[in-house]
Amino acid sequence: MALQPNPWLVGTSLLFVIPTTVNAYYRQWVPYSASMFLMIASSLYHATKYQPILILDKLACYYLTVANLYYMVQHGVITVPISATIYCIYVFQYGYYVKSFVFAEDKQEALAWHISMHLIVILAVVYSSIRIGIDSNSQKLMLP
Repeated sequence: MALQPNPWLVGTSLLFVIPTTVNAYYRQWVPYSASMFLMIASSLYHATKYQPILILDKLACYYLTVANLYYMVQHGVITVPISATIYCIYVFQYGYYVKSFVFAEDKQEALAWHISMHLIVILAVVYSSIRIGIDSNSQKLMLP
């Protein structure tokens, strides 16, 4: 059975506009570029299921992970991004090996896990970006 485009996954991929916007607002350009790249690649892949775009989608996932973890650790906001990263590795990578979670035989179950993965990453990036943005602005407001 061939993979079919999925409007739910396209929709949750487009929700990456939220962390992209937050990153732009706080002028966090590395996480901004990572979120934008993932939004475009993931939306295109889930809309077309064109296999070469899958490579871009995976590259975007890795770029978002590495860029955001580096940026968040650099600014001391690590709890949420690391938890989200562990969750995503577990449901995606481990799920691939055991054919469960995102790769479950039941398509509805796999869809639910995949949507949850998108939403958790979005929430983690938004939370971390806002925390860093607030901390950066409060540093500017402090008197010497």
